[in-house]
Amino acid sequence: MISLQLVDEIQAYGKEPATLDKELTEAYSRELRKPNITVIVRTFANQRIFVGGEVGQEQLLTLQSGLTPLQAVFEAGGFLDTADPSSAIVIRKGPDNKPMPIHIDLAEAMKGQGEDDNFHLQSNDVVYVPKSPIAHANTWVDQYITRLLLFRGFSFGFSHQLNDFRF
Repeated sequence: MISLQLVDEIQAYGKEPATLDKELTEAYSRELRKPNITVIVRTFANQRIFVGGEVGQEQLLTLQSGLTPLQAVFEAGGFLDTADPSSAIVIRKGPDNKPMPIHIDLAEAMKGQGEDDNFHLQSNDVVYVPKSPIAHANTWVDQYITRLLLFRGFSFGFSHQLNDFRF
């Protein structure tokens, strides 16, 4: 909301400058003859995106004009070895502010192919790079075999030597 003399408060959030200009002109025309209103945006508040998942450092970035998901990932430190760039998603607010996942293949974008150059991030987007299938398998092995079995005292002793086996 913005507070102005003669016209009280007007909601400005979420409106294009031209729309706000028109509303202000109409509001002031009730009080003034031929008002000439110009709306100029000086700064954009909350123009941020979040980059997370298997990236160098998960972080909140300031949105720059024309920023692509691949550029955002590299600003966040690039991909970890455990990343699956081909399965990346951008989560964007859709109708009724419900999250809308958009698949984006950043592996193709790194080759200069795909739609990444034409896909620009918007305010409050989330770029998420998931783990690769092998990274999930490594996590499972680490949690359920290495830590669980060795923690409980199981040992895998091989008491037979190769020359004990007869073929």
